[in-house]
Amino acid sequence: MRHLSWIGLLALLGLALLVGAMFQAGLRLERSRGETERRQIEHMEVLLESQRALSALLDAETGQRGYLLTGDDRYLGSYRDGRARIDGHLDRLAELAAGSPRQAAVAADLERLSDARMALLDRALLLAGTGRADQAVALVASDRGQAFMDRVRALVARLAAEEELRLDARTRQAEAAATDARRLLAVAFAIGLGLVAVAAGYALSAARAEGRARGAEELARSEAERQETLTRLSAIVDTAVDAIVVIDESGTIQSFNPAAEVIFGYAADEARGRNVRMLMPPGHAAAHDGYLARYLRTGERRIIGIGREVDGRRSDGGLFPVDLSITEWRDAGGRRFFTAVMRDISLRRESERRLQDSEARFRQLAETIDDVFYVLELEEERISYVSPAYERLWGRPVAELMRDNRAFLEGIHPEDRPLVEAAIRRQHAGGGSEAEYRLRRPDGSERRVHDRAFVTTDPITGRRRVVGIAEDVTERRAAEIALRQLNETLEEKVATAVAEKQAAAAQLFEMQKMDTIGQLTGGVAHDFNNLLTPIVGSLERAQKRVDDERTQRLIAGGLDAAERARLLVSRLLAFARRTHLEARPVDIAALVGGMTDLIQRSIGPQIAVAVTAPPGLPPARVDPNQLELALLNLAVNARDAMPGGGTLTLAVGAAEAGPGDPSGLAPGRYLRLSAIDTGTGMDPETLRRCIEPFYSTKGVGKGTGLGLSMVHGLAAQSGGRLLLASSPGGGTRAEIWLPEAAEVLPAESPSPAEAVPAPWSATLLVVDDQDLVRIGTAEMLRELGYEVVEAAGAAQALDLVRRGLAPDLLVTDYLMPGMSGAQLAAELREMRPGLPVLLVTGYAEVAQAPAGRLPRLAKPFRQADLAQRVAGLLDQGKVVSFRARARAD
Repeated sequence: MRHLSWIGLLALLGLALLVGAMFQAGLRLERSRGETERRQIEHMEVLLESQRALSALLDAETGQRGYLLTGDDRYLGSYRDGRARIDGHLDRLAELAAGSPRQAAVAADLERLSDARMALLDRALLLAGTGRADQAVALVASDRGQAFMDRVRALVARLAAEEELRLDARTRQAEAAATDARRLLAVAFAIGLGLVAVAAGYALSAARAEGRARGAEELARSEAERQETLTRLSAIVDTAVDAIVVIDESGTIQSFNPAAEVIFGYAADEARGRNVRMLMPPGHAAAHDGYLARYLRTGERRIIGIGREVDGRRSDGGLFPVDLSITEWRDAGGRRFFTAVMRDISLRRESERRLQDSEARFRQLAETIDDVFYVLELEEERISYVSPAYERLWGRPVAELMRDNRAFLEGIHPEDRPLVEAAIRRQHAGGGSEAEYRLRRPDGSERRVHDRAFVTTDPITGRRRVVGIAEDVTERRAAEIALRQLNETLEEKVATAVAEKQAAAAQLFEMQKMDTIGQLTGGVAHDFNNLLTPIVGSLERAQKRVDDERTQRLIAGGLDAAERARLLVSRLLAFARRTHLEARPVDIAALVGGMTDLIQRSIGPQIAVAVTAPPGLPPARVDPNQLELALLNLAVNARDAMPGGGTLTLAVGAAEAGPGDPSGLAPGRYLRLSAIDTGTGMDPETLRRCIEPFYSTKGVGKGTGLGLSMVHGLAAQSGGRLLLASSPGGGTRAEIWLPEAAEVLPAESPSPAEAVPAPWSATLLVVDDQDLVRIGTAEMLRELGYEVVEAAGAAQALDLVRRGLAPDLLVTDYLMPGMSGAQLAAELREMRPGLPVLLVTGYAEVAQAPAGRLPRLAKPFRQADLAQRVAGLLDQGKVVSFRARARAD
C-alpha cells in the first residue's frame, strides 16, 4: 500500500514537473511572441513620431520663410501648425526612447536642435513683425538651413538605426527564451516521463486544463494590447499630414495613408498591391530598383534611412518636389518592410527661390547704395563681405580690407581711433555698437562717418558675426552745426533786429520831427517876412518925414535891426529848405564871418569861437545856403563833443591836390574850410561809420544821424570831399574841401540909397491877403507918385479887371488863399496880354514853380528896392513909356 502511494506520489511529482515545464515553455513562447509584436509596434511608432516631428519642423520653417518673403498671412498657418505639433511629437518620442540610453540621447539631441531652430524662426518673425524686415531677411539668409535639416535627418536616421538594433536584440532575446523553454521541456519530459505513467490521466488532464485556461487568459490580454497598439498606430498614420507608404522587399505597396491619397491623387485601394514605381518620375524607377537590390544584398544605406529631396509623380502625371525619408523594419516572421514618409515641399522650394531672389536683390541694393554695408565674422576677425561703397567713401581698395579687416583704422583720425576700438570691444562682448568718427582719405580730404553695427549668432553653429552700416554724414553734420549756431545766435539777432528797428523808428521820428520843425520854421519865417515888410516901409517913410537928429538915429537903428532880422530870416528859410539853392562862386571867408554870431548863439557862451582866414582868398563854387547849413552842423557836433566847454576854430585857407592824392581828391586847387574842436574825439570804429546815414552816438531823441552825412553829400556833390581826423581825447578836425571857382565873384549891385519917384503916372494893382503888407506896399507906391488900386485877394482883383480896371502893372503876393499870385497873373494875362507882373514873396519854391519865370521881389524890401523894380518893369516896353504918353498929352 505504501509502495503504491510512493509510486503514485512520484508519478504525480513527475507529472507535475512535466506539466509545469510544458506550461512555462508555452508561456515563455507566448510572451516572447507578444513582446516581439509589441516591440515591432513601438518600433513603427518611434519611426512615425520622428517623421512627424521632422514634418512639423519643416512646416514651421516653410511657413516662416514664405511669410518673410511674401508677407502673405496664409504662410503663418503652416508655421503655427508646425509650431503647435512639434513639442507633442518630441515628448512622445522621448517617452518611447526612455528605455534605451542611446535612443534617449538621440531624442534629446533632436529636441535641442528643434528648439534652437524654432527659436531662430521665432526671432526672424519677431524682427519682421517690428518693422525690421531687412534684419529678418539677413538673419534667414545667414542661416545654413539645408545643413541644419541634414543634421536633423541624420538624427532621425540614427534613431531608426538604434531602433532596428534594439528590435534585433529583442528578437534574439525572444528566440533565446524559446530555446530555453524547449530545453526545459525536454529535461522535464525526461525526468517526469516515468512519473507521469502512474498519474498521467488525472494529473495531466488537470494540468492541461489549468495551462489552457491561463494561456488563453494571457493570450487574450496580449491580443487586446496588440489591438490597442495597432489602433493607435493606425490613427497616427491616418491623421499624419505626410504621405506614409509601406512597401515590401519587392517594392509592392502594402499601406497607403489618407495624406498619400491627397498628395499623389490615388485612392488607397487603387495604390495597394501596385509597385511603388508608380509614384516616381519616368527614368527614376530603374535607379530605385538598383538601390533597393544593393541594399538587400549588401546592406549599403545609400537612400534607406537617410532623408533626401526627390521628385514625385501624381496620378495626373505632374511632377513635384518631395522630401523623402525611408526606414526599414521587420515583422514577427522576420519579413522586411520599408516605411517611406514623403512631404510635398513645393511651397518650401518656392520660398527658397524667393529667398535667393531676395538675397540677390539685397546684394544688389547693398552694392548700389552710398552707405557701406559690411559683414564681419567675429571669432575669425575676418570681413566676409563689404559693399563697393567702401572704395568711394574710404578711397581705398576693397581687396586691402579683405586681407586685413583692421586696415580701415589707418584712415581714421588718430583722435577718433579710441572710439572705434571701444566699439570693437563691445562687439566682442556680444553687444551692438555705434560710433561717429572722422575719416582721412588718401587724397587729403576729410569726411565724417557714422557707423552702426549689431551682433548675430548662428543658432546651429553658434558662430557670431557683426552686420554693420557706415554712412557718410559730413554734409548733414555741417548743416546741423550751422543750424545750431543759427539757433544760438538767433536770440541775439532778434534782439539786434529789434534794437535796429527801434533805432530806425527813433531816427524816423527825429526826421519827421526835423521836417516838422523845418516846415514850422519856414512858415514862421514867411510870416516874419510879412511883418518885416511893413515895418521896414514904415520906418523908411517916417525917416523921410522927421527932421529931428535923435529921432533919425532911432529910426536908423530900427532899420539896422530890421536888416539883421531879414538876414536871420533868410538863414531860417535856408534851414527849412525854403530858399533857392544853386552852386555859384562864394567868398568862403566872408560867409564864415557873417555866420559867426549865429554860430556863437547856437553853441553857447561856454565855447569860444575863433575864425582865421587870410586875405585875398579866391572864391569856391558851392551853394552858399547848403554851406551855411553844413557849417552850422559841424558847429553843433563840436558843441556836443565839448560838454564842459572848449574852443571851436573855424579856419579858411587855399590848398592844392596833386595826382594820386591819398584823400582821393582830383588834382586841382581847392578852398579848405576847417572846423577844429577840443572835444572828446572819436574811436576808429566811430570815425569809420560817422558819415553813414542815420548813424549817431548821441542816443535816441538827441540826433538824427544825418548831419555829417549831409556835409559829406554837399562836399561830394560840389566836387570836393569831407575829410575827418579824430582820436579819443584828442578832439576832431573836420575839413570841407571845395573846388576853386573858375569865375570871379559877381559885382554886387548896390541897393539904391533913395527911392526914385515915378516920372509919369501909371495905375498899379496891388494884391495881398495880409492887410499890413498890402497897405504898406500901396503907401510906398503912392508916395512914389503911382496910382494904386488894392485887392485883398485874387478873386477881388479879377473882379476889378472884369469891371473895367486897366492896370499897367500887377504887384501881387505869391501865396494867397484860393489862388496863388502866379495863377492870378496867368488869368489876367489872358484878359490883358503882355501885362507886367511883379511877384512879392519870401519863399524859394517860386523859383522852381511855373511862376519862377516871373520877376520877383523878396520880402522884406525897402521902398528903394520896390521903386527900382517897378520902374524897371514899366520901362521895359511892356507898357507905353511915360515919356511917350506925356508928349501925346
